[in-house]
Amino acid sequence: MPNSYSLLFMASPVWHALLPTLIVRVFTKDIRYLILAFFAGAAPDIDGVFILFRPDLYYTFHHELLHPILVGVFFALIISFILKKKFKMRYWASVAVFSFSWALHAITDVFTSSWYVRIFWPLIQDKFSFPAFSQIEYLIALNLCISLLLFIISLWVFRKEINHFVKGFSRKKK
Repeated sequence: MPNSYSLLFMASPVWHALLPTLIVRVFTKDIRYLILAFFAGAAPDIDGVFILFRPDLYYTFHHELLHPILVGVFFALIISFILKKKFKMRYWASVAVFSFSWALHAITDVFTSSWYVRIFWPLIQDKFSFPAFSQIEYLIALNLCISLLLFIISLWVFRKEINHFVKGFSRKKK
């Protein structure tokens, strides 16, 4: 179980979704892979829904079931098969993007949270946590700054797509 400030100030969903998306954007502009990176980066936290109904389940299973890297690879193999059939995406490229995004989520949690992560389960049962900052003020500032920076970088990286969307949305039909 995390300490009292860890839940509030560990890497936010913004980090987890945008960080892999920005990195994948360096290698491709294909929106399908960017969307895949976005959702795969946030996916390990889907078990966070438990906190709404059963906080005890959340505290018991979060960072346990969905954070191991091999769990991400397992889901990547299945989801990439579906994406290949439905959207004609390259199978191994999808596996790589999904697995990378999932792993980056887990690694980010290891370094930004005092809540232990079973990152190598089932191969290794050990839990890992190496929070970069121990004082809450630094952690809050770091989280806010990085979240804002990632948002600004995202706007810049996707400026052409945003501009195209806004122009298409604002065109009047005659």
